[in-house]
Amino acid sequence: MARCLKVMAAFIFMFFCDTINNLYHPEQSDYMKMAEVMGRYADLFQRQESAQEPHLKM
Repeated sequence: MARCLKVMAAFIFMFFCDTINNLYHPEQSDYMKMAEVMGRYADLFQRQESAQEPHLKM
């Protein structure tokens, strides 16, 4: 039980440090990179959808 708590505390501490680092250096954040990539895919997908719409309406 104590070992489990130590592991959980270590994970929380790592997450906390990562969060602090992301606040001061957002350009280095993996979450920001992931969000940027997802945004690009969403934009591309939306462009494809709007390009296909005229064919679907006919």
